[in-house]
Amino acid sequence: MLPTVTLIFIMAALLALAFFYSRYRMKRALRDVILIFREKNALENVEAKTKDELGLTPPGLLARMMSQRDYKPYALQLLIGAEVVQVTTEDKYYLSEKNLASSKLQEYAN
Repeated sequence: MLPTVTLIFIMAALLALAFFYSRYRMKRALRDVILIFREKNALENVEAKTKDELGLTPPGLLARMMSQRDYKPYALQLLIGAEVVQVTTEDKYYLSEKNLASSKLQEYAN
């Protein structure tokens, strides 16, 4: 009985660790993506940049297999969904500081 309980406890602890680790990585990716937009000065419609110019293109299949998951493309999609990152008609991206200030994602901006 004791080994079963221990095994269940270990599995629950590993599951919780995986959850919090992925959450930590996503928070860090959000902060990194916002910083990239600021460093590249893509803060207005006229200064919008492509994903390639921002360095936010998803890695290729081989690169994904050989390294840890890159959360930046997911963070970019989250920011687009929250309307913090705006997309132009030319498929260029820019950070809306106004929308970021009023967003729940503002805590990752610092």
